[in-house]
Amino acid sequence: MMKKMTLKEWWEHNYTGAYSSKRVTRWVRENRLYPQAMLEGGRYYVTENTTYVEPIKKEETKQLKRQTQSIDSPSQTSDKIIQKAKDYMSNI
Repeated sequence: MMKKMTLKEWWEHNYTGAYSSKRVTRWVRENRLYPQAMLEGGRYYVTENTTYVEPIKKEETKQLKRQTQSIDSPSQTSDKIIQKAKDYMSNI
């Protein structure tokens, strides 16, 4: 089982700079730590393998939205395959 530690202990284990409780608590609120911190008794706890995750920039989000909009849903894809098979069979 992974060891639970406070945010300050996690910071000291992973970083060399001065600890800032406001900064690390903001990271928790903005879901920048993975796996997420657990709130127990008014204190946040994380596991020793918790890592900081950079947020996605707005430009990257727009690109991802455009890419996912151009992808067909599975039912559309299967409909296209069935139609191609019917076209092929009718030409035989």
